[in-house]
Amino acid sequence: MRYILILISGILIGCPKPTAGVVNAPDPASTSNANDTPETGPVEHELAAITLGTDPESITNELALRVAIDQRLRNDAFDVDEATRARAWAQVAIADAANTSRMQDLVAQFGWPPISTFGESATYDAWLLVQHADQNPSFQREVLALMEPMLASGEVLGNNYAYLWDRVAGADDRPQRYGTQGTCNQDDPSQGWAPLPIEDHETIDERRAAIGLMPMAAYIAMFDCSGARARAEAAYEGEDWAACATEYLAIASD
Repeated sequence: MRYILILISGILIGCPKPTAGVVNAPDPASTSNANDTPETGPVEHELAAITLGTDPESITNELALRVAIDQRLRNDAFDVDEATRARAWAQVAIADAANTSRMQDLVAQFGWPPISTFGESATYDAWLLVQHADQNPSFQREVLALMEPMLASGEVLGNNYAYLWDRVAGADDRPQRYGTQGTCNQDDPSQGWAPLPIEDHETIDERRAAIGLMPMAAYIAMFDCSGARARAEAAYEGEDWAACATEYLAIASD
């Protein structure tokens, strides 16, 4: 059901009551999704059960399964329960090592997967697994070098290249180029997210636009360090959220 909104003296009229308490609503990032890939056992067994691809179609399917496990584990790593987080991060490390090893084999055999052969979905999934290969920064550098000449022909996604460029720069203790990497203020989450050091900060938006990224200010605004947005979205139905976001966020931030 959609609602007609009337703005009177700065007050938004017509937003429905929350379907759950805003303050106590769960953070979607820390709760399980019933549609997620079910956990059938230790991550080693899950990954070992995946059929290894031998051609673009089967490799696409394989990568999608690996990414589903990767994302489920990382979601669990932000659970509200400390013990759950600790177990999840241990599983993340195991999965990252296995996925990195598999990606090394695939890159050795096929090079970096071009979009024209593997499609955007597989290219994205391959990038995500390499982006998480922080245990092997030399492999990340290798992949970055393979991706760079493919940019001009559109065979890689520009934003994927930008994220990996910044990841490699961070591992090398250099300023990032595109401002994709940063952190929330742990002492005061209300201060929000801030990027790690950036080279030539004055022209950051020009570089981001050229590679297909949104302006820096809009990117920073996406991060919900305080959890207010997640609590508000969890308390209201999706179609209500789009219309009443300003009011809901104000309530959730109280």
